[in-house]
Amino acid sequence: MRRRLDRGRRVARTPRRRGVAGMGKREYRQIGKAAEERFCSLVILGSGGRIEIVPPLADDERRDFELHVKHRFGRALSVQVRCHTKLTGSLLHVKLFRGRIQPVDGAYWFFLAYLDLESVDLGEPMFLIPSHALRSAGRLLREIRVSLDPGSHDRWTPYRVSRSELGRRLLAELRKMPRPRPAGRPAAQSSTTEGVAGQLLVAAAAMLGSDGRVKAGFPLVDDEGRDIEVHPGGRFRTAFAIQVKVSTRLWRNYRSRHMRVSVRILPANLISHDCYWYVFAYVERSLASLNEYLFLVPSKVVHAHLGPPGRGGVRWLQFTANMEPDACDLWTPYRLRPGELGQRLAELMRRVPKGFAEAETLASLREIPGICLLGTETIDR
Repeated sequence: MRRRLDRGRRVARTPRRRGVAGMGKREYRQIGKAAEERFCSLVILGSGGRIEIVPPLADDERRDFELHVKHRFGRALSVQVRCHTKLTGSLLHVKLFRGRIQPVDGAYWFFLAYLDLESVDLGEPMFLIPSHALRSAGRLLREIRVSLDPGSHDRWTPYRVSRSELGRRLLAELRKMPRPRPAGRPAAQSSTTEGVAGQLLVAAAAMLGSDGRVKAGFPLVDDEGRDIEVHPGGRFRTAFAIQVKVSTRLWRNYRSRHMRVSVRILPANLISHDCYWYVFAYVERSLASLNEYLFLVPSKVVHAHLGPPGRGGVRWLQFTANMEPDACDLWTPYRLRPGELGQRLAELMRRVPKGFAEAETLASLREIPGICLLGTETIDR
């Protein structure tokens, strides 16, 4: 007898984690970035330093690196790095394309490899496959299985490469490339490129507005909700993490202009801390710069106005701020001119004596029995 399906109940399913036990999505991103860095070292050393590697600022085209021969211009090779930490026998199963973006071009290649976590290195053989070789029956392959067995012979065997050969193979491919011809219309600007442009503008405003006293940097892996890391020059224990949200248009409501930004926060990134801040900025496309006002808001304030948890625990905030000079709303106290951002960050970090890290260390030491800290607390008499 067939069991009736109860459509009124929803059963929570435990997500599957492949590879290393206890490893989640965030850890895989870190490992993926480490594999990309290892790929770069192999290419630079194998080519004798004759290949220049440039990572794109916005990763919205499925390319991890652009390679070109030093002192030569106009000829570049785009490479997507795909690695996995698990083998099925001697087979390496790798997913290639996700979503709608499936580029096929003679200058677009895939690098596939097995990442051995015990030796902390890429295993051999590795594979360097052009994107046009990934067609099957007129369609693009979304995933492939390649054999690492030295005695196997399949359609991917000609694309095998060793660690020492990788740089020389790419150098030969770059030298064979013809000069590019202008073709087609370039892709339109995406929200990812707008976000990266906004991050660069905010970082520049912080450094220039503080006369260089505020130093800024970008994390290699963007999976913690921090886009920019800033610290005062000469100090190593005080650092602010900044999440940047930008909008390229303003909405008019009656006689007022408003900036609207949607904020999506994952449960793992819902951390309220004194050194975690949000910057909401308006980017004027015609001027290619920050315009009007921006808002420097503590994470505690932003997280206090989030909506209820949705699917997967994700929470949202529709940030709406009045951009008129005489505005008086919830976000007006946090409003700054772009030129004031650097001074404001320098002032906030200067208020913290010896940095947040030391304060957290002292708090943990107070919990240890038998330890007495002198001169750190005031006793009321």
